[in-house]
Amino acid sequence: MKKSNILLSLLLALMFMFALGGAGASAATVGEQLLSPEDSWQRVDDTSSQFSYIGSWTSYDNNNYHYNSNYKVTKEIGSEVKFNFIGSALRIIATQDSANNVGGLHTVYIDGINCGIYKNQPKTTLLKCKLLFEKAELTYGEHYVRIVTEDYYNTNYGANWDCIDINDSGSIKPYDPFTGSTATNLTATAGDAQAALSWTAVDGATSYNIKRSLTTGGPYETVGSSVYAEYTDTELTNGTTYYYVVTAITASGESANSNEASVTSQQGVTPPTGNGTLIVTVANNEDREYNLTMSEIQAFINWYNNRSTGGNVYIIEKPAAGAYTRIKDYLIFDKIVAWEVKEY
Repeated sequence: MKKSNILLSLLLALMFMFALGGAGASAATVGEQLLSPEDSWQRVDDTSSQFSYIGSWTSYDNNNYHYNSNYKVTKEIGSEVKFNFIGSALRIIATQDSANNVGGLHTVYIDGINCGIYKNQPKTTLLKCKLLFEKAELTYGEHYVRIVTEDYYNTNYGANWDCIDINDSGSIKPYDPFTGSTATNLTATAGDAQAALSWTAVDGATSYNIKRSLTTGGPYETVGSSVYAEYTDTELTNGTTYYYVVTAITASGESANSNEASVTSQQGVTPPTGNGTLIVTVANNEDREYNLTMSEIQAFINWYNNRSTGGNVYIIEKPAAGAYTRIKDYLIFDKIVAWEVKEY
């Protein structure tokens, strides 16, 4: 009986992992063949216009040994591939050759940090779409990436670049080293001649600049700063719509603008005060419970109602526990079934 209970527990645990979704639950490991992206991942081919190629690169197509029959190669040491992506995990995939045609050694930098090297050396067996590198458990948000070619092992064509996998809720963008610390999930709640703003904190940010405009898309004027991921803008004109963005200040400088949030202040309206319990039901009927301020709960509701501008993922930071200094929950929009608010 005990053995049966253990097996049942393991089965339920596996079902729970798959129901949660997210790139962290995938099964493939570095060194394995990955002909197509796993669930909760999306693949981006080398032909994407969002990749920047620095140095001398040559493109090839009509070769079935590579993803989508195309790839790029370089024999120039120091050549780079650059891009930004929104997500929390990155995979690099290319063909392992068997005829000494392609292969190389690369260093991967994410947000300016050396995250390690990966080798793609020719071997006796050709392996199309081999998973060569994976970096998971990044903070969900925008990251900037550089892949630097260190060697091409005297292969005939050079070091090869084929494709990457990222979270299916994310996207790839042009390279910009200052957007790796962009604030996300900015929301604005109307008050009487004021607006309460909140956003997801950025790792490593020392402060934030709050910028405002009377027209969507800017130009924006800096109206204040905060060392916290919240700010109240006062002395507004009731009935006027204001548009806000936030930038994060980190060791790399000032980030790009966050998503834009708009609000129309109204007479007699005050932002929510006090505290409450937010209970979110996700796709596997699991309830996730958070004790938050009512302004934080309102920020979640604002994001859900306007996720087209706030992103597909909402992050709630939970109190640190045990050996963990930070604990974050990532709520995916299309996994949310319902929520309940208990104010106190």
